[in-house]
Amino acid sequence: MLTLEDIKKWRKSLEITQKELSKAAGISQSMISKMEKKNANPSYNLVLKIVEFLEKYESPKEKTKKAPRAVLKTKVFTPLPFSQRDMNQYYQFKSAQRKIKRQEQC
Repeated sequence: MLTLEDIKKWRKSLEITQKELSKAAGISQSMISKMEKKNANPSYNLVLKIVEFLEKYESPKEKTKKAPRAVLKTKVFTPLPFSQRDMNQYYQFKSAQRKIKRQEQC
């Protein structure tokens, strides 16, 4: 299970500042700080934005290393306890996006 603490470690391993991450997610730097200290309960969509940014981000210093993207593939992404229904909807949405991309490429 991917937690907010894991996201903090991931952000630091990619050498991304809280300010850079907050700009990418469209929230304040103080909200990122509160999330990392577990003083805030972010929405599901906000956490998804952050994770998607971290997935896409490639630091020049990380080119020789593998970014911790495997974390999302090996663990169920639930930063906070979400229902199974929410997770199923998310995976169905991502699956539909991939199908549309494939159709556009043809």
